[in-house]
Amino acid sequence: MDTKQQRIMEYNQEYNAIKLGELAAKQLRNELSEKDEELLNNILDRQPELRNAYQFLTSENEDSQLKDAKIYDTKAALERVLRRHNEPRKKKKQVIWYAAASLIVFLSLGGYWFVSTQNSSKPDQMVSQYGDDVVAGSTKPKILLSDGSTYELDTAQGGIQIQENGIRYESGIPIASEKDMGNVTLITPKGSQYRLTLPDGTKAVLNAATSLTYPSRFTTKERRVELSGEAYFEVVHNPSQPFRVKSTTQEIVVLGTKFNVSTYQAEKPVTTLIEGKVRLHAENTKEIVLAPGQQAELGKDAFKVQDVRTEDYLSWMQGEFVFNNMSLDKVFNVLERRYDVSFHYPSELAGQRIYAEITHKRKLSEVLKILEDVTSLKFKIEERRIIVKK
Repeated sequence: MDTKQQRIMEYNQEYNAIKLGELAAKQLRNELSEKDEELLNNILDRQPELRNAYQFLTSENEDSQLKDAKIYDTKAALERVLRRHNEPRKKKKQVIWYAAASLIVFLSLGGYWFVSTQNSSKPDQMVSQYGDDVVAGSTKPKILLSDGSTYELDTAQGGIQIQENGIRYESGIPIASEKDMGNVTLITPKGSQYRLTLPDGTKAVLNAATSLTYPSRFTTKERRVELSGEAYFEVVHNPSQPFRVKSTTQEIVVLGTKFNVSTYQAEKPVTTLIEGKVRLHAENTKEIVLAPGQQAELGKDAFKVQDVRTEDYLSWMQGEFVFNNMSLDKVFNVLERRYDVSFHYPSELAGQRIYAEITHKRKLSEVLKILEDVTSLKFKIEERRIIVKK
């Protein structure tokens, strides 16, 4: 087995152990769906060595133990799990660690959900133990035309289409009727997302704090757009007119494919390929070609390519945060764009990594509660500043 195959196998084994913890938590709360049961059976068929781990995590005694521990000391809870599970082989012990860590995360999610729903009869107040609460930003996306015209978009519509006779919502309601509007820029503010269908039929979804500039008509030998922020593309195949996505640091060339690209200024550009093939190049770097399931991160003088689970990088379109072994500085960047806040934290925390899956529907205080459970950090909200302490 070559090194690449070995990395893929190890990654999948780790991911399966983590998903096992999620499924165990759902079973403890009697929330296991048919789809969950199918996923569980698939994991256990592929990795039968995880069966003992799952039985252990869903045992009645462990259920009580973990639920009692989750709101106090996560690390201590994990140590108790490992001590109680008398497993002599180190490899299986590591599997239990991953599953138990995930179980703590999802029990924390479930426990917080229980507390909030038990009080659902009370009015929803913007008050929390962290200070004045914060919900996702409410500023609306907008379109900017070459002549300076600006159109604020209806968030309830969800998406727009660029057609020969102008710009329309996906429902058919017209926005701008000019036939040739030159370049058009779609801007999504913090806390917002929006869909777009380009003149050639290519579809794009823009994440928060993103702008995409494109011509109202593709009349040249190539289809060129400029991106700042993050977007998912489904490009219509046209070999005679290549599609190019340009940012300040790199350019992607594609004939027809599905991919996600993140080009936020505070972070390294990251391109994740779902289907097809793309070519990436940047100044003073060697050009590379990605295959499906690969991700490229642009460094100072080269692209770093790795195999990833692509669904983790599309979760933002499904209304979820998926922090799969993500460093805290990147977690805070994601939350800053979602809630229009700024995190202030000791620099030594930046590289700490966490696992968590959280819905976008939660208020910031709820997200901070979950992060406290899985990191042992302390948070305080001061208007739109989030103070982080160890």
